Amino acid sequence: METILGELVLKKNNSVINYSIIELVKESKQFRVDSRYKIICDTVLQKGDVIECLINVHGEKFLESCVETGENLALISLYLKNIKLSIGTQGDMDDREYQYLRNGMQIKLLTDITKINFYISWLEMEDVEKEDIYTWFASDPLFDS
Repeated sequence: METILGELVLKKNNSVINYSIIELVKESKQFRVDSRYKIICDTVLQKGDVIECLINVHGEKFLESCVETGENLALISLYLKNIKLSIGTQGDMDDREYQYLRNGMQIKLLTDITKINFYISWLEMEDVEKEDIYTWFASDPLFDS
């Protein structure tokens, strides 16, 4: 899938894997974003697997990354000028370890699990002070709709 910053890639143990995409609503009481998707990992997940959700950035752009976790939320945001892209998943789970990377996140599974979903959203912000929180809400699994 192409995002505003580059290609979204899902990896399992350093190998690219397939995923399904569901487009989600782009506007609610909490947010308004340009694009928003649920990314469903389409593979068997076992103890010891390392799953990565990454953005392969176009060109030599330097992105600023920022970890923005919350209650039951693992989330990283990537910034390029007035563009913000956030990747979120269910956080605070005892069956996984989270690591945040410059261009995404990595999750090591501590037990077998049945599924893992990521939520990605982005916005070209016009009013950074007001809109900076929008992708955070939009990439929180709590608002899955």
